[in-house]
Amino acid sequence: MPGKASVTRSVRIEKDADERLRHLAEQGDTSVNTLVNRALRKFVEWDAYGEKFGFITLPSAMLIKLMDCLTDEEARELLRLTQVIVTARPGWRLDEVERALTPAQRAALGDPTFKYLRISEVGPELARTPPVPGLVLLVEVVSLDISSREIRQLVEEGRSVRFLVPDTVAAYMQKNRLYQKRSSRPGGRKEGDPHRG
Repeated sequence: MPGKASVTRSVRIEKDADERLRHLAEQGDTSVNTLVNRALRKFVEWDAYGEKFGFITLPSAMLIKLMDCLTDEEARELLRLTQVIVTARPGWRLDEVERALTPAQRAALGDPTFKYLRISEVGPELARTPPVPGLVLLVEVVSLDISSREIRQLVEEGRSVRFLVPDTVAAYMQKNRLYQKRSSRPGGRKEGDPHRG
């Protein structure tokens, strides 16, 4: 990381995680060191707070489906009771979130306001602060560049997605048997367990 001080630290990692790191590095034409640094940066800047404060991560398709199930009044109530934090995934920009809402969608949500934050501005004090009704926080984060297609493929192959998605997402995928091959579903077999290392 040019321009940033670094330290050398020796750590032990699980063999299967190392193998996947090497594979991802080869696919991305990068180094294992770069991938590990990205993952650690994401953890210290986002995941550590996310799990501690009960943040949940939803893919955009799931959020759209959820919003389709709500009445306009329920959507406004949800925005009033929760602190909505939006982050961009690779290939998307945060300013697209604000621009993508139509006037009708804005009205249905109670005309939310948007505030841009850097991840370094998201800390314990945010979790202790009651949600500001109608405020949507748009937070820049360092992300691990892996597609949902790659996640689905790993689970379909019965391989672990540990360290690639938050533990809560992996647990949800396992509980609901998402992306598992049909042959692995009956009888409670562990094939396709996203937590399996």
